[in-house]
Amino acid sequence: MKIAYILVPYFPCQAERLNDPSLGGKPLVIGGQPWEKGTVYCCSPEALRDGVHLDMPLRQAEQLCPQAIFLPINEKRYQEIHRQLLKALAPFSPIVETVELGQVCLEASGLKRLYGLDEKLARSIRDVIKRETNLLSQVGIASNRFVAGVAAQLATYSKPRVILNGEERAFLGPLLIDFLPASEQTKRFLVILGINTIGQVAQMPKDALAKQFGAEGVFMHNLALGYDNRPLSPTPKDPALRGQICFEDPVFDLTVLKAKIERAVSDLAIFMRRDGRKAQGLVLELSLEDGGILQTGTHLKEATSDPARITQRLDSLLVSLDFKAGVTEAVVHLFPLKPYHDGIRQLGLFGYLQKARKERVKQVVRRINEIMGGGTVKTASQIGPPSPIPVEVDPTALGEPWFVKRNGKWVLVETVAEHWRVEDDWRNGGGSRDYYQVTLIDGKIIVLCYQRPDKKWYLDLSAKPLPCPVTLSSTATATTPS
Repeated sequence: MKIAYILVPYFPCQAERLNDPSLGGKPLVIGGQPWEKGTVYCCSPEALRDGVHLDMPLRQAEQLCPQAIFLPINEKRYQEIHRQLLKALAPFSPIVETVELGQVCLEASGLKRLYGLDEKLARSIRDVIKRETNLLSQVGIASNRFVAGVAAQLATYSKPRVILNGEERAFLGPLLIDFLPASEQTKRFLVILGINTIGQVAQMPKDALAKQFGAEGVFMHNLALGYDNRPLSPTPKDPALRGQICFEDPVFDLTVLKAKIERAVSDLAIFMRRDGRKAQGLVLELSLEDGGILQTGTHLKEATSDPARITQRLDSLLVSLDFKAGVTEAVVHLFPLKPYHDGIRQLGLFGYLQKARKERVKQVVRRINEIMGGGTVKTASQIGPPSPIPVEVDPTALGEPWFVKRNGKWVLVETVAEHWRVEDDWRNGGGSRDYYQVTLIDGKIIVLCYQRPDKKWYLDLSAKPLPCPVTLSSTATATTPS
């Protein structure tokens, strides 16, 4: 496997400058106006040099960089520019995954004959992006997505970064642990222990990291060693949710407005959880009776589908808006929505290296059945939802479902919407499984799972998903960027 990671630094700022070239070279702060209570969504390098950073209050950003130009979040514009980026990359590979707006992974295996060495391929990708979109990008190429992503961060506009196969650990070793996708709490704990580099994490016993940090520790240790077997999961364009509240009479009472927004967010959260998604950012728009429109938004540090967290952020943004006229309409945008399972590996019920505990449970179950008689205690898989059904699948070269045999006929898999892995799948009798939520050519949505030890495919009826809603309620609608 070979991954090319494309990073467009300061993507929202670059998008704004494409729309208004006069902003070039000027310090930009995106997130709202400095008198609003929002936080910095993105800022340009010129503002960074003055001490502005992401999630900083807008008022503080103005104090540090008073000459900065403050702009609202323009999600539609960013989505449009990102689609142009994906279109420019399409000729290189059919397997392209959006990490987030302005960050893309693509499968680069087998391109040597067309583009030559990896350095030349990276320059070709950079040049095509510049020619087709006028965006400046940094490109990293490596054997897996994590190393390629770090390489892209350390690349420059003029010089892509290529990490050869076998050099991953040496490349990562001297780098700070800030590059690891771990929680801030975990990183702080590691620093307290005197562990500051990725190489030091790699030297730690995996058992110790697993005991202290659980699944995150195991995942972090594998990355530190340069191992990352997460496949790319090309997905449809990320949907966005839009909750709209209309008022017959203009509303002046902030308490009433907060209550209505909270109700709309609750409706949106229901469908996010149902469809297994979480939001990374939000925007609030208020239409006033005098024709004016107020807009504010923020980036969420951690993507979430929790209505309480979303409402809390919206409330803090709402009180920062200065509206003297009554509100006739309020619109909440949640975007982009990412699969809840994106990048997650679920460990077994009994944890890492805890087979002794599992065996102990089996002994207790056997003892209870001996005393009480019969099968008094059974495993959840025996009394729960229906077991997976064996099915014939013709996979692609990357191991993803391509054709599925249904009613004696082979049916084409149109898209693989989501992919996640479950380690020690106790619900289905143990073993590691890869799950794929797929859309067939006839429009049906099913979940297929691949039993890795047995190398067999199954149709999992208990995990059958619901389609993404088109209409949420009379006041909330789901939209997909076109």
